[in-house]
Amino acid sequence: MKPTTTIPENVLALGLRDAAAMTGLSRSTVWRFIKAGEIRTMKVGHRRLIMMTELHRWLRQKQGDETQTEK
Repeated sequence: MKPTTTIPENVLALGLRDAAAMTGLSRSTVWRFIKAGEIRTMKVGHRRLIMMTELHRWLRQKQGDETQTEK
């Protein structure tokens, strides 16, 4: 089992590695969703960041997609 990552509540944005750890997905899977345009990101210098609000939006959308598939 992988160690869990604790993200403080006041964090506004995550790097790819932390976003992957938070969702339980691999970095390559998160990157695939970014490239597909499902997760919006921003570049700050050489880093690509995902806003926490964007990650929550995407997860809620995915949850809704699952609900629709089950019907």
